[in-house]
Amino acid sequence: MTDQQQNNESGVSQLYDALNKTALEMAEALNKVKLQNLVLDDPKDKTFDRIRAMWNDSTGLTEAIKALGELTGNIQVKKEGEKQPFVSSIAEDRK
Repeated sequence: MTDQQQNNESGVSQLYDALNKTALEMAEALNKVKLQNLVLDDPKDKTFDRIRAMWNDSTGLTEAIKALGELTGNIQVKKEGEKQPFVSSIAEDRK
């Protein structure tokens, strides 16, 4: 493997990690908000609009994370119709 290929793989892995971190931060921010406590009557309160923007951004973010995860091998792709034993689905691979 050439240095160029190693640098590209390293960059993709770093991007994958950065997007995962961003998704975690978004999840933590959304978990802090209780929808029952939002003031929807006040037109000046933009909290709900900000939450909705985060929800909309999360779709593209998760698709990018999934694609990069599959590319880097961090996420294993299941083939259609492929069955695996239950124990294999919960057990970690031994190395």
